Amino acid sequence: MLGFQNQEVYRAAVELVGFAHRIAPASDDAILQRLRFTTLTIPVDVASVAPAPERKEAHAAARSSAVESAVLLDTLQACGTIDDAEHAGGMTLIGRVLAGLKKGESGAGKRGGATM
Repeated sequence: MLGFQNQEVYRAAVELVGFAHRIAPASDDAILQRLRFTTLTIPVDVASVAPAPERKEAHAAARSSAVESAVLLDTLQACGTIDDAEHAGGMTLIGRVLAGLKKGESGAGKRGGATM
């Protein structure tokens, strides 16, 4: 197993990708397509093993994509495309991703960078 695969934030991000594909399998709906794409960028950015400054930018991009995913889930719920339970499940995963990214930021200064 690679180092980044042990991170809770990475595992939550991959679960979010699976969630997005389960609620939107091969859909032509533009919002669902956007959700699938946006969620896929999160674990890619989290797994970045670039030097610290670039890694910080990658994690900022992951955070932005997680927030965008939340907006997309809110929109899908408002349109009646997903139900309350699906919305809550997705928001829980997004919360785990954001918490993991925040935790990685707070620990980065103490240990000289996040362990990838």
